[in-house]
Amino acid sequence: MAFLLDPPTTAPTEPPNVLRLLLHPDPLRPWIEDWETAAQVLIARAQREGPNGAPDERTATLIAEVLAYPGVPGHTVASIDEDPPPVLALSFVKNGVRSSWFTTITTFGTAQDITLQDLRIESFFSADYETEAFAGTLAD
Repeated sequence: MAFLLDPPTTAPTEPPNVLRLLLHPDPLRPWIEDWETAAQVLIARAQREGPNGAPDERTATLIAEVLAYPGVPGHTVASIDEDPPPVLALSFVKNGVRSSWFTTITTFGTAQDITLQDLRIESFFSADYETEAFAGTLAD
């Protein structure tokens, strides 16, 4: 996502967080097509993250923070009875370049180790040939 981020004016005080980056008005929101739909899916996903749909205190604090950002759809409430979409599609447009991605999150559903239970691996994949070629130019 570095190609979407403008150089920060100050050093970050904590590790980057995808919810903050995507939902805050500044870093990535201006470049996201269909931002409101993406925001709803992201918030519902975060609300579902805790056991039985009850986020831990840290997650609940993060959700409250991002819901307070201007323009964030606050009516989203995750239902534990609904299956989340298996992927989240995101398209970005910046400086006339459009790139389309889909993201998945891998979890360990029956983890035998408490540290694996909380592990989530998010992967972004190009959603079309144009984005794949664009990603290749970034790698070069």
